[in-house]
Amino acid sequence: MKNLLFLIALFMFLSCGTVVIPEYADIIGIYRAEVSSALGVNQTVTVYFNDDHSAEMMTEYDNIDEVSTESGTWLVGDDGYIEVIFNRTEGVPLYPEETMLFELDGYTLHGVEYNEFLYGSDEFVLNRI
Repeated sequence: MKNLLFLIALFMFLSCGTVVIPEYADIIGIYRAEVSSALGVNQTVTVYFNDDHSAEMMTEYDNIDEVSTESGTWLVGDDGYIEVIFNRTEGVPLYPEETMLFELDGYTLHGVEYNEFLYGSDEFVLNRI
C-alpha cells in the first residue's frame, strides 16, 4: 500500500511539472512601470515572473520603435527580497549579468537595488497587471 501511495504521489509530482511553493505563488505574474532613465528617455518596463522561476523583462522606449528583452531567473532570498538575475538579452548571453532586487507589497514591486541610470533615480515601482 505504501508503494502505491508513493507511486501516486510521484506521478502527481511529475505530471504537474513545476511545483510552486505556496508562499511564493503571489509573486508569479506580470508587473509594469512607466519610468524615465537618467537621460530622460521614457520607457515602459514589463517584468514577467513565471512559476518555473524564470523571468523576462521587456523594455519599450517612447519614440523609438524598439523593444529590449532580457531573460533570467528569480528567487526569494533569506531577507525576503525577490532577486532577479538577468543573464540573456535578445537570446544572447549577458555579461556581466544584471541583478535587481525587489520588495513585494501586495500587488506592487518596489525596486530595492537596480540600475538607476537605466530606470531613474526616483522610485522604481511596478504594479501587477
